[in-house]
Amino acid sequence: MKKILFTIISFFIILSVNAQVNKEHYLGLSGSVYSGYGFAYRQMQDKIGFQVNLAPYVSSNSQIISAGISVMYKLSDYEKTNLLLTAGNHFFMNNSEDNSRFTYLYGFGPCLQYNLSGNLFFELMLGYGGRYKINDKNNNYGESRWSFSYTGGASILYRINKKTAK
Repeated sequence: MKKILFTIISFFIILSVNAQVNKEHYLGLSGSVYSGYGFAYRQMQDKIGFQVNLAPYVSSNSQIISAGISVMYKLSDYEKTNLLLTAGNHFFMNNSEDNSRFTYLYGFGPCLQYNLSGNLFFELMLGYGGRYKINDKNNNYGESRWSFSYTGGASILYRINKKTAK
C-alpha cells in the first residue's frame, strides 16, 4: 500500500513540475480499438503529444489487460474544436483457465476534439488499422491471423492544466 501511495504522489509531483513547461496534461477514460481502452493520460506540447491507456482486470480465474500508446499531431487549435492526427498501438491480453489470447492492434486516423466545458473534452476517433491475433491453448497454439479494417474510438478527458506562456 505504501508503494502505491508513493507512486501516485510521485506521479502528481512530476506532473506539477512538468506543468511549468509549455505542456498540457489530461486524465480521463478512453476506448479505441487502435490505441487501447481504460484510464488515459495524455501530454501535449505545442502540436505534438502522446497518450497512454491502461485497463487491467484480474480475478481468481482470468486476467485481462489492455495497454495502448498513441502519438498525435494537432492540425488545428480553436477554442471549441480541434482536429488531430493520431497513430496508435494497442496490446490486448485475455488469459483464463479455458483460453489465452494475445492481440496486437495498430491504426491511424483523424480525431475530432470538442471542448464540452472549460477543461472537459470529448473526442471521436476514426481511422484504419490492422490486427495480429495469436491464439493458443484451445485454438491451435501459434496460429496467427492478420486482418485490416476501419476502426474508431471515443475519449472523455479532463485537462489538468493549460499551457503556460513561453
